[in-house]
Amino acid sequence: MKKLILILFMAIAISVYASKFDDGFAKGYERGYCNNEVGCVAPVAPVAPVPTVNQSMDSYNDGYDVGYTKGKKAREDK
Repeated sequence: MKKLILILFMAIAISVYASKFDDGFAKGYERGYCNNEVGCVAPVAPVAPVPTVNQSMDSYNDGYDVGYTKGKKAREDK
C-alpha cells in the first residue's frame, strides 16, 4: 500500500511539474507540422525533450518553440 501511494504521489508530482513545457511542446509540434495548412491533421507529438540550460520546465513558450521547430522539421522530412 505504501508503494502504491508513493507511486501515485510521484506520478502526480511529475505531471504537474512538467506540464507547462510539455503542453507547449505538444501544441508547438502540432502547429509547426501543419504550418497553417487547411485540413492538416498532425500526428501525435513525440515525448518532449529535456529543456536545455537556457530553457525552463515552467515555460510554455520554451516548450512551444522547441515543439514548433521539431514539428516543422518532421513535416519537411516526411
